Amino acid sequence: MIASPSAYHTAETMLDDISSSIIRALLYFDIFRYPLTENELWRVCDCISADENDVRLALEALCRAGHIHQSEGVYFIGRDDSIVAERREKNARARKYQAPAAFFSNLIDAFPFTRAVFLSGSLSKDCMDASSDIDYFIITEPGRLWLNRTLLVLFKKLVLFNSYKFFCVNYFITSENLAIPDRNRYTAIEIAYLIPTCNPEAYHSFMAHNSWVADYLPHFPARDTTGLPLAKKKFFKSAMERVLSGSFGDRLDALCFRLTVRNQRKKFRHLGEEEFQSTMHSAKDVSKHHPQNFQHHVLHTLAEKYADFERMRHVRLYQS
Repeated sequence: MIASPSAYHTAETMLDDISSSIIRALLYFDIFRYPLTENELWRVCDCISADENDVRLALEALCRAGHIHQSEGVYFIGRDDSIVAERREKNARARKYQAPAAFFSNLIDAFPFTRAVFLSGSLSKDCMDASSDIDYFIITEPGRLWLNRTLLVLFKKLVLFNSYKFFCVNYFITSENLAIPDRNRYTAIEIAYLIPTCNPEAYHSFMAHNSWVADYLPHFPARDTTGLPLAKKKFFKSAMERVLSGSFGDRLDALCFRLTVRNQRKKFRHLGEEEFQSTMHSAKDVSKHHPQNFQHHVLHTLAEKYADFERMRHVRLYQS
């Protein structure tokens, strides 16, 4: 599975598309110190022509060449096999968080104008370290995103004493704005790994609006929505939505929007305008609260890892 030496540099070997795809996937998850199983590598392989047997053969060849290593059924870059024990710890921690994640997902769904709730971030990948939060990606009724967000943030501040550990609501969109504009490997992985907790119809609609994810992850299957509760209005939720409908609700949502953006600009005034719009994107139909600009950090680190791997292993990764 490893091609002949490159014509432009005889000291280097050009890895084929499948092998390069495996390396790219392992380097990505190495940022989180998370080795992958053979099946997981198949799912995140970006080589569209590869089948599962191709991935298996490429893994064997890469291990023989010393480019990657395997222990206890998982594959990783480098020789530090302590990463395997770390994965087990992260998996065990993620299992402990599943119950509170289910509880708070149901709670978020009970708030007025919530239309769908997805688990995102570390928990969606079964990869939680000691500092991880439970992240939620929320779809709301059009025209009520900021009202919904404000109610949830008030609940977090007043009831949970502003704790993010089990209740990190950092991305909202409306049901009329389902397409995510950031198209890159990081966003594709985040979307593919989302776990729907209710309203399967909304999940499948969201994935259809983001079909570009298949450009990065052509083999990643949609989540199984069998048994998920269907969208239905609870009495209190329906009553609150009636009260907050019409022009009164419009004005209240607009007020929540203005106050939140004003507070964000004051709190994060150290961010330049371009960085603010990228990390704290706020509009009537979207609220993105990522002040640490984690996406940029991951993509920048990944590019450095590609270059370091090529230099250390005297190879070139095939760029499809």
